[in-house]
Amino acid sequence: MGRFIIARNSAINPLTALSSMENTSLRTLNTGTFIVDGTLGGRPGSIEIYGIGFGANGQNLLQPNGGAIVTRVYVVVDGVRLVDISDVSINGNNLYRWLALGDGNAFDAAIMSGPSEVRLSDFSEAQGGREGHDSMFGYGGNDTLQGDSENDSLWGGDGDDVLTGGTGNDLVLGEAGFDVARFVVGRASAEWALLADGSWRVTASTEGTDIISGIERIDFIGTSVMLGNTARPRDLNGDGRADLAWRGADGTVALWTMSNLSITGGGTVARVGSDWTLLGLAETDSNGRADLVWLSNAGAIQVWSMNGTSVGLANVPGSRPLGTTFQGMADMTGDGNADLLWRDLSTGAVSMQRLDGVYGVSGSRSVGTVTTDWTIAGLGDFNADGRADILWRGAAGQVVVWAMDGNTVIGGGQVANVGLDWQVRGLADFNADGRADMVWRNSTTGDVVVWLMNGTSIIGGGAVAQVETSWNIRAVGDVNGDGRADLIWRSGGGTVVNWFMDGATVRGGGVVLDVSTDWQMV
Repeated sequence: MGRFIIARNSAINPLTALSSMENTSLRTLNTGTFIVDGTLGGRPGSIEIYGIGFGANGQNLLQPNGGAIVTRVYVVVDGVRLVDISDVSINGNNLYRWLALGDGNAFDAAIMSGPSEVRLSDFSEAQGGREGHDSMFGYGGNDTLQGDSENDSLWGGDGDDVLTGGTGNDLVLGEAGFDVARFVVGRASAEWALLADGSWRVTASTEGTDIISGIERIDFIGTSVMLGNTARPRDLNGDGRADLAWRGADGTVALWTMSNLSITGGGTVARVGSDWTLLGLAETDSNGRADLVWLSNAGAIQVWSMNGTSVGLANVPGSRPLGTTFQGMADMTGDGNADLLWRDLSTGAVSMQRLDGVYGVSGSRSVGTVTTDWTIAGLGDFNADGRADILWRGAAGQVVVWAMDGNTVIGGGQVANVGLDWQVRGLADFNADGRADMVWRNSTTGDVVVWLMNGTSIIGGGAVAQVETSWNIRAVGDVNGDGRADLIWRSGGGTVVNWFMDGATVRGGGVVLDVSTDWQMV
């Protein structure tokens, strides 16, 4: 494997006038001498890299572990040499091409062919180098690219690459293959969020804020996070279908994995004391399976990281904010994991906590304070930005959406006014457009209505059916795997029924099972 140890080079200023080097080919004139031919700014050009010897040379800005020492780099355009750049060392002969990128105060870019390892190394001013913004390209092969301080750009190209931006605000790009972005901090010291263009923003305590794209996994010290591996709501086994959780009168927990109307697996899991409340099922640790989140009467939060219907890990990563009541659980930060929403019912203050599975719960983060004649009706992503928003209901029937980015309100507004005999019974995506919709139930008549939403606008939906009020919507989730949320009903006598939904239309369904009323669906 070729190994390149690359330091910032302040002498490379003239290259900044060249936008790129294209149509490249590599020539070797003799031992230690390479020429890269191509076009620079649309004109024929070449870069000559001339090495004069072998062995270590501590005075060079780029220090090799032996091998060819390159002491001059020449840039030639239309046959005219533009500049001599001295004091450069490269070990190996994998150089593919050099590009004119960066801010002119640093070594700009290198592209390698084949498996390569690239590292940036800081050198003091006395040794002739200084910090700058750097770009590195891996192209084919399994590459290891590592930046240092300042704002760097790393592109792994094809192959399975390991990319470390270092300190500074870096751009880290994978491509084909299985690529890893590495951060030299603990998981608890970082936050990550999905952006609208599909890239991820990672903020680490000592390493700045990086934008990463085409990356399959983030490595932290001691643990990893799989990106894009978020479970669908209530999906315990990662099959794309909503599953059911039950709590018996004696505290026994039972789980069912579902497919359409069939119970495909599960059973009793454990018996938990009555001083613990099961808050619900949600993805908390980016393993592609929903987990169980618990709250004790004393305020402790416990997470069961699930492997299907078996408990993989269990831990108490933190506690709720003092004096608050649980309001909901959904991904408000865009990291793929559910967060916890709380409210002080005496003051109206709303707060949230970022939840990272069994690994940790953040401190309380203020969302805002709203008078207590307003209640939180649910959490759902109404604008398809990958972050759950807050649905409010006023005492006069007002329906208001707050568009959220973590604990920050970034937009929203009033949707409608609805009579108080109507209640929201679920927020989920009923038409597979990536946005949460609302299902309403009239407590007097039993009428069911679905609103298809886009932000604060009702874009469709309508009446679904009228159902006797002895029946209740106990959950919403995609039980048949078609990408659309379904309605899960339970009668006063314990019968469980699934309705397969397409927007506001019932496409099918039927009875699942009769369950004793000693058991409550969570």
